[in-house]
Amino acid sequence: MLQLDDVEVIGYDTRTGYCDPYLATTAFAKRARDLGVEIRTGVQVQDLAADGIVKSVTTDSETFETPHLILASGGWTANLASTLGVEVPLELSRHKVITLRTTDDYLRTWPIIKDLTTKGQNLLSSGFRRCGADRDRRSR
Repeated sequence: MLQLDDVEVIGYDTRTGYCDPYLATTAFAKRARDLGVEIRTGVQVQDLAADGIVKSVTTDSETFETPHLILASGGWTANLASTLGVEVPLELSRHKVITLRTTDDYLRTWPIIKDLTTKGQNLLSSGFRRCGADRDRRSR
């Protein structure tokens, strides 16, 4: 039984979620490679040539032909797609991120809780880990 009597604060927001961007991206990339996709990283696309379908891609280091192309270029996708006459309704926006700090050090015994009893929604509650720059150090 979960005992919450001594818990001072609990945060809950039905509109939020979390995904580790590195793990998600590498999982998608691994599966794509497993399916035969060739992924090229560390290159900048200069031009896309098409005649109804994409024929070739020119990067800063080479030009290659391809029967299929997946534009997975984040904020640059709409720009690149427009060179092919394709409109991608992509709108870039900033999102607020909140960092909560406790007065006590993080304990590995703090629970992560997922509520599977709420229909249509799941509640994921977790501890935290310290990462990034300390606010006091950044202001110096």
